[in-house]
Amino acid sequence: MASLQSYSVHGNRYWRIVESFRDKRGRPRIRVVRHLGTAQKLLECLSEAPGRPLYAEERDFGATAALWDTAQQLDIVRTIDTHARKRNQGPSVGEYLLLAALNRALAPASKRKLGVWYRNTILVRLLPLRSAALRSQRFWDHMNYLDESTLQRIENDITRRLVEEWKVNLQTLFYDTTNFDTFLSSENPARLAQRGHAKSKRTDLRIGGPGAAGLLGFSYPSFLADLRREPERLGHLQPGSGRSSHSLPDVSRECQSITLVFDKGNNSADNFEDLDGSPYHSLVLWSPPNTKIF
Repeated sequence: MASLQSYSVHGNRYWRIVESFRDKRGRPRIRVVRHLGTAQKLLECLSEAPGRPLYAEERDFGATAALWDTAQQLDIVRTIDTHARKRNQGPSVGEYLLLAALNRALAPASKRKLGVWYRNTILVRLLPLRSAALRSQRFWDHMNYLDESTLQRIENDITRRLVEEWKVNLQTLFYDTTNFDTFLSSENPARLAQRGHAKSKRTDLRIGGPGAAGLLGFSYPSFLADLRREPERLGHLQPGSGRSSHSLPDVSRECQSITLVFDKGNNSADNFEDLDGSPYHSLVLWSPPNTKIF
């Protein structure tokens, strides 16, 4: 509920509109809705034509609220926090990751600009956070709670929920890989981000390599060509491979026939030999040069 509050700065009295709320620990807090200035400024505002608002705020709502609702239905935050526990202080790991995912889906920006984007969306009401919690270093601090095995367990739980509760069909899996620029220094010991054939042609930057096969995601050394990555990735998809804790059979027990779809970048004799020994059908997308596929 909004209320009028006075406060002093260097002996001068000012007025503001505030809202009260309770933080995650149940303690009462206030949120400043609008600074009104001095009593004279407040009088001038009240003397304006009746029926006109004192101010208006514009916030991104539609897409943000829709994705937020989907995340709540999938119980994303609780699932992440179950596997990446921290003491009850400030935003949780799940809240940070969800915030970053929403930003990446709607308006990709660096972590330094995450707070600016957040303040112009409906998330200020859906997920109230202090400005200090949105500093880029706070985000990176929480990434220390996430190692490869933790991420795989989180992915397992979310994928299983999508298949078992949302009935996502796994009969066709589209397999693809790409790369993106990073700004890691040459001295950074990261092994996944290396220099290679960047799609952006930025040979001065180290690139990262993400890939996906249906609901399953993975990363890979970006200096390898697509066709050299395929055998290892297929090994993760084959039943009983034991090569990944997020293998496809974990979520496809009811799927009797699966078709793996990939492009010509994965086309090699070794890859097709691996496919011949797998339980999956395959379909290669290919087009003549200078042809666009829509």
